[in-house]
Amino acid sequence: MELPEWIPQEEWEAYLAMRKQMGKKHQATEYAKKLLVKRLDEFRTQGMDVKKILEQSIMRSWVGVFPVQPDRKVIPAEPVFDPVQRTKDLIQSYETSERIAGGYEEFRARMKQSNILKH
Repeated sequence: MELPEWIPQEEWEAYLAMRKQMGKKHQATEYAKKLLVKRLDEFRTQGMDVKKILEQSIMRSWVGVFPVQPDRKVIPAEPVFDPVQRTKDLIQSYETSERIAGGYEEFRARMKQSNILKH
């Protein structure tokens, strides 16, 4: 089969070699190669980069060819709501505010005793 000039030779051969390395079941027959060229031509007419498509299939060990997919960014999962932890946090927050409030009341009492604060 004669390869169209718009298909990069190096990437095409690397793609076929990768498929061959995957085992007999994945080797491209002549008919499969024609279908691959047809599919790549469809992508090319849509403005897609054939070289990048082949590189993607090689890199991801895909038997087929597909439009280039953007790299997935890992988005950290939002923490799962834990009612037990939330309760513990609220208790701790309450205890902290009670200590602060208690400290203030103690401060007010000492100030009253020393006649600095008269009301």
